[in-house]
Amino acid sequence: MNVARDRARQHAARGRAFGTERVDEKDWDRILVDQGTAPDANATQVEERERIGR
Repeated sequence: MNVARDRARQHAARGRAFGTERVDEKDWDRILVDQGTAPDANATQVEERERIGR
């Protein structure tokens, strides 16, 4: 695979994974803050994962 084609493939994959909307640097801190989940929601997710794993 040539370099240009590989870069295009990587760019497309990155766009699918993270979205293609640009974010200004001044907005990074506000947007990238981890909101976390409530303890009961987290427990529910863990239980669902365990059920799926079985």
